[in-house]
Amino acid sequence: MKMMLGRGFATTMLMLLLGYTFTAAAQTPGAPSNANPVADVVEVPDIEPSEQPGPGAGRTVAASNVPANQAAVARPINFPREQGDDMNVLKLQIFLDYHGYSVGEIDGRWGYNTGRALIVYQKNNSLAPTGQMDDRILARLDGFSDAYLLSWTLSAEDLKGPFGFVPRDYYAQSKMKWLPYEETIEKLGELFHVSPTLLRKLNPGTDFSRLQAGQRILVPNVANGIDEQRGSVALVRISKHNKWTEAYDSAGRFMFYFPSTLGGENDPLPLGTWAVTVVTPNPYFTLKPSLFWDHDKNDPEALLPPGPNSPVGAVWIGTSRKSVGIHGTPNPGTISRGESHGCIRLTNWDAKQLSARVKSGTKLEFIE
Repeated sequence: MKMMLGRGFATTMLMLLLGYTFTAAAQTPGAPSNANPVADVVEVPDIEPSEQPGPGAGRTVAASNVPANQAAVARPINFPREQGDDMNVLKLQIFLDYHGYSVGEIDGRWGYNTGRALIVYQKNNSLAPTGQMDDRILARLDGFSDAYLLSWTLSAEDLKGPFGFVPRDYYAQSKMKWLPYEETIEKLGELFHVSPTLLRKLNPGTDFSRLQAGQRILVPNVANGIDEQRGSVALVRISKHNKWTEAYDSAGRFMFYFPSTLGGENDPLPLGTWAVTVVTPNPYFTLKPSLFWDHDKNDPEALLPPGPNSPVGAVWIGTSRKSVGIHGTPNPGTISRGESHGCIRLTNWDAKQLSARVKSGTKLEFIE
């Protein structure tokens, strides 16, 4: 899917919170990859804290509707830093997440999940569902008054571990008591729905290995989102073809959109009407190779401990369809780009958002 930049390829963009001049190209997502069972934070590009923003990088400007203690004014950011970084895309991703349309990991780069979330937003807001950043979308971004970035004061809870290496082998994981975040930046990435790489770009001069409580960092404005104010979900509808999950209230009104990884031809989504049976935070995971088409059926079973880097992430939503659940993932950057073993996989933060609003008996529709 191609993106239309709308107001010019090289132009001066005055944003509600971010203003600068830049040149950027549309970015398409890379090849699907689900190789590692846990997030590999060492893959974050080596952006040293001492690196200074380049000549085309941005600077924050005031937003009109943001708490004074979260305002971020005249803060330099190291973005855009490289080909594919796009400030309008960053604005769009935060705007969509704020309104309940998850793009997966916010990274400031055009990709499959951003385009799909935009289509659903357009469809639900009486706009032509083009998936393009046309003038009507840009006008909404320019009129957004609730800030795109916040100056966040880190709490002790934000920085609380444990942190440690998680082996990539399931049987080695089964010998652990907890599958933790590997680094603080990984935890902060999930807290603010953002890639660790973008966090580094937004915070030049910050050493994420030495953060202290009380320190302030720039983060996407997702904690104050409209979606955080919504109540109970009455219906969850999952589309096999579209690879997405939508949630509705009891009056049939849209509540949430989540990009999703579903099973492929070996484990297709079982179409039909089902129900939530249980919600389990920090679930254990029983590895049963006999159920997985790509595992050796003679391999032994294993019980894996809970934790954010569990193969099923931070929460499990059980369904009345045997062996099929809705759950999180240790790899948020891979959502919708690969295949599951039959379950519905969301980012950890989207799975938490949904799990807090469903209960046993909530209706599920698995559709084509």
